[in-house]
Amino acid sequence: THVLSEDTIFREVKDGKLYSKRLLTKTNRVPKWGERFISKNTVKIIEESVVDPKGKTLTTYTRNLGYTKVM
Repeated sequence: THVLSEDTIFREVKDGKLYSKRLLTKTNRVPKWGERFISKNTVKIIEESVVDPKGKTLTTYTRNLGYTKVM
């Protein structure tokens, strides 16, 4: 699998909704053309989620913490 680690760094229930923030480390296959720009094959990712049981929704926001200068 490409996910190396997954850590919950924040979690709280507020106004009946569950708010979570996770830090993930995953491998990232780099295309041949990108190898000269990107030397590492792992990246950190932040995932924020909101579970609303009353509204029956799950909303997630995900962003890379690495490669910000390349993308």
